Amino acid sequence: MQRTAHISFASGGLILPAQTPYERQLLFEHAVASAKRYGTIGLNAKGRHWRISVDAARREICARCSRSLRDLVCRGNAQNVCGQCMRRALA
Repeated sequence: MQRTAHISFASGGLILPAQTPYERQLLFEHAVASAKRYGTIGLNAKGRHWRISVDAARREICARCSRSLRDLVCRGNAQNVCGQCMRRALA
């Protein structure tokens, strides 16, 4: 089990612990805030890689739950998922 997660963006990156549910919640909040600030970021956690973006088309739907993606798209395993589904995948 991986104990840390890495958020990468245009001007650098951030490494955070990701063991407990609280740490994963903080990780998700940092990832969303960084995506809003930089447009697109990378997130490596639990052996997975996501590209998180806020500048995606608003009419797309989540591949897992079929809800609208709105302004936050998390792309992992060649599927676009909403923030809630990505948060569940981190748990």
